[in-house]
Amino acid sequence: MRGKDLWVCVCLAVALASVGSGCSQTADAQQPPSSPIVPTAAMTAAPMAPAAPPAPAAPAALPALPAPAAPAAPMAPAAPAALPALPAAPAPAAGVAPASFSPQPAPPTAPKVELKPIDKPFKPTRVDAQTDPEAKTPRRQPDQLPTPLTVGDLIEARHCSTALTTRLSAQLAAQMNCIKSDIFSSITDIPNVRLDQAANPFIQSRAARALRHIASTRPNKTFHINSSWRSVVQQHVLKGWEGSCGIRIAADPGTSNHESGLAIDVPWETTRDFKKSLKRNNWLWYCEEYGNGRRKGCKDVPHHTFQGGRDVRRLSVKAFQMLWNNAHPNDRIKVNGVYDKATARRINKAPLEGFAAGTTCGNDALAFYRAAQKPTDKPVSPERYIIDLMLDPVRAFVKL
Repeated sequence: MRGKDLWVCVCLAVALASVGSGCSQTADAQQPPSSPIVPTAAMTAAPMAPAAPPAPAAPAALPALPAPAAPAAPMAPAAPAALPALPAAPAPAAGVAPASFSPQPAPPTAPKVELKPIDKPFKPTRVDAQTDPEAKTPRRQPDQLPTPLTVGDLIEARHCSTALTTRLSAQLAAQMNCIKSDIFSSITDIPNVRLDQAANPFIQSRAARALRHIASTRPNKTFHINSSWRSVVQQHVLKGWEGSCGIRIAADPGTSNHESGLAIDVPWETTRDFKKSLKRNNWLWYCEEYGNGRRKGCKDVPHHTFQGGRDVRRLSVKAFQMLWNNAHPNDRIKVNGVYDKATARRINKAPLEGFAAGTTCGNDALAFYRAAQKPTDKPVSPERYIIDLMLDPVRAFVKL
């Protein structure tokens, strides 16, 4: 065993000598060749103690390295532990999305339906129905228009003519006659008077007598009338068309003199031809009262109001309220002659053909309307006419 140990020591000495010569190139060149033997003697005793411990020390440090790696291994499973939570997060998000988007289509559609009724605040105005003679509103052909069934349908269709309300307006006139008879007189028998399609064939009796006399002053001239008595329904439609159909301003329903049968709208040619006679017979031109007699700047050029007769504007509203309650006993409204939001909503629902239940007194609306198209005024002597003409302004203030 000693010879073997000696061989090991020699090998170690040779190895150390080679290492020392490679790593230290500054060694003295005069070193004797026997120098490697000197370490041999020193290494014989030291190899056992120092050499043996370093060899095991290197392997002992290596096993300690896996220990820090072991905590790194648990860290890897920690990442997968967070990943399962990710699928759970999208799941609620997907569930919330349908709930949040499903009600959104409803808000845009619901307000559109609520905008149909005309519930504007009541603001009386002096202007009855200001029309723009130069308005170039294209009027669609009848075959391009939907068939309206109610007043609300007519407003939305923008027919720009109240002629389709004739039957319902005739029923309202008949109902007004139920409340107070002998209000209206026909003007269709006047030879040179021409009525527009939407103009009703009657106005108040005193106004009709004055108009008959005016037309007779120039029998060779045609007296055109675009609008005469209007029902509250027709005024409601015109108010709904305000800003379109050539209508710049319209009076609120229940406030127009047309609803009393004391106003007419005529073209400028008629005003020009009969201007003096109209003024002498108590027909006041709007532009004379509010425009210094000039068309320029006048807000309602076609409008003429008769200074006399009875104010029955509320009677027209009351007549509709009575017709509605008679036809809808389960949806009654106040009968007070006031045009309010409740009345406006019912007018929108009213059928253009009139109520099937008819009037409260049994008057036949169409028969009343046809009778109005025939002459009803009895001939008046010139003396009686002059007296009536003088008394009409007084009656206007007393409201007989």
